[in-house]
Amino acid sequence: MKRISKGITWILAFALLIVCFAAVLPSQANADSDPSRYPTVFVHGLYGFGSYDRINDILPYWGSHTGSVVNELTEEGHPCYAASVGPFSSSWDRACELYAQITGTRTDYGIAHSRRCGHDRYGRDFTGNGLIPNLNWDSAHPINLIGHSFGGVTIRRFVDLLYDGSAEERDASRAAGETVSPLFAGGHNGWIHSVTTVSSPNNGSTFIDANPLSTIVGPRFFFYAFNGINTALPGMVDPMLDQFGLYKGDNESDVSMVARILASDFYSHDDNAVNDMRIPHAMALNADIEMRSDIYYFSIYGNTTTTTGGVTLPQLDVEPYLLPFGLTMSQYNGSSGTTWVEGTGSERITGNVPSFPLDATWHPNDGMVNVVSGRYPFHFEGNNKVEDPHTDYTAGRSVSPGIWNVFPVENLDHIDIVGGIISHIPRVHDLYHSIMDAIASTSSGRSSPAPTPAPSRHEGCPSANMTDVPESAWFHTFVDYVMEKGLMNGTSPTTFSPNGTVTRAMVVQTLYAMDGKPATGASAPFTDVTSDKYYAAAVAWAQSHGVVSGYNDGTFHPDTAITRQQLVTILFAYTSYRGKDSGARQSLNGYNDAGAVENYAVIPTQWALASGLIEGRGTDTGALIAPNATAMRSELAVMLKNLQEKIL
Repeated sequence: MKRISKGITWILAFALLIVCFAAVLPSQANADSDPSRYPTVFVHGLYGFGSYDRINDILPYWGSHTGSVVNELTEEGHPCYAASVGPFSSSWDRACELYAQITGTRTDYGIAHSRRCGHDRYGRDFTGNGLIPNLNWDSAHPINLIGHSFGGVTIRRFVDLLYDGSAEERDASRAAGETVSPLFAGGHNGWIHSVTTVSSPNNGSTFIDANPLSTIVGPRFFFYAFNGINTALPGMVDPMLDQFGLYKGDNESDVSMVARILASDFYSHDDNAVNDMRIPHAMALNADIEMRSDIYYFSIYGNTTTTTGGVTLPQLDVEPYLLPFGLTMSQYNGSSGTTWVEGTGSERITGNVPSFPLDATWHPNDGMVNVVSGRYPFHFEGNNKVEDPHTDYTAGRSVSPGIWNVFPVENLDHIDIVGGIISHIPRVHDLYHSIMDAIASTSSGRSSPAPTPAPSRHEGCPSANMTDVPESAWFHTFVDYVMEKGLMNGTSPTTFSPNGTVTRAMVVQTLYAMDGKPATGASAPFTDVTSDKYYAAAVAWAQSHGVVSGYNDGTFHPDTAITRQQLVTILFAYTSYRGKDSGARQSLNGYNDAGAVENYAVIPTQWALASGLIEGRGTDTGALIAPNATAMRSELAVMLKNLQEKIL
């Protein structure tokens, strides 16, 4: 009898081991050599929903009545998850909600953003209810992101925050004595393997310009409808506007909740998806969102119009409710406008971007998004249009990171591309299998299609372990130099983050290292630079020698991103401190944005150009200095090498 009991005990123990092993299988997908088996998060668009919404079990957003694309891919070994971010919310708020769902934490919208937009800092708490069970997420275990419509804008902004964080939020948290959200801290380089946008208004949409009444009435109708349904049937379609107080309180009656919904001033806060999709605001967002050299980008878009004799008209087989919008968009001619806004009351901010014609190139569309917006993003530097790097994608060909791989156009309207509502489009399942095939092709372990060959590494190369510094990169030798000299290090054991931003603390730390890290015996006279910070000695040294100065309120802002003109000004001051010749000057004439160089930076910029420290940026319409562009880590490496070899 004892032997039987012992045998049963071993069987139960083995069964428990199997159960425990099965419980961690989702996280093990991260380590698979096939990137399509990394966790993939799908992010819906405007008025959409995901797995946290009960309606998704009845009519899945991804697939509609053709069946769940997410479930089908998961069953085939591609673990997929459907996020449920705010259906009306801005790309910022949605990015914060996406981070909270993926990490299983409370939503933090940030102190500065919440103050500007007049809502609570914290939103829905996903602690213990994360989107991905047993997630192991870091640069060694990345995830894939797929976003439809405004979901594409959301994931692009999400990635930008993951990598760079928000200097404004870091400053606000420090000033308030609060802990900054890890999302705003940045530094999560390598955590995303691929980004795929599906019919996304990357550059805004003339849907708003061509249908002004619809963009006033429609969003409000859906706003009231979603909130009303959620009041009557909690969790069916969640508006996720807790930050605006739009949730049913304990013991609150339906009548009271409906009254609060009707009295809501949500849209007056300009913290919503419609505002983000206006073309001027889209241009401002694009100027801040960087392409990442370690991420694979894919773009899918639709076109359901036909152009004959210069006249563009929608096809008649689109979803019926999209037909009038496709018609107005295909005929609209106007100007993109210049002014964008964000926030409410005294905290509201505005800005301006260059205007451009919304001409015939904007006529082809899918009923809601223009083809020119769905293919890939562009932005402006000064008055010069700058397109994100892009190339046409063909199945079976190798792809490279840091560039948009644009799929061939799909003859699918904006809703059919996720399955359709009135239409029944089962072939979209093949489309999402094609996306998975494209993601899988990025694996260096696959033989078909042929992968992009890993760059060769010569023996002893200081950046040999940096996966984002190929030998073919223009900045490769400069990164080697600063790493060999101990002036800069990688952001992780395997990444240098060449496109990462440069902060004020980072600059003084590199110059302090260049100067041999002399002892100062003094502390930095700034309230936001405490002695326990890694850069404290460097800031004290730089301030004592006039290399940098602080702000009028006694702060230094160590984590604030630095612009190109601010960077050359500091390097100019450092050269003077070293007693080296800083008299060289080159005229700024001939640079289209010379007028954007501020007075304090004119002489340092003239010196930097004359000394070969920097070069202008060539564009199709002329050369630029880009003085207000945020300096990148690769650019800092270039300037440091040039400074030491050509001037010091």
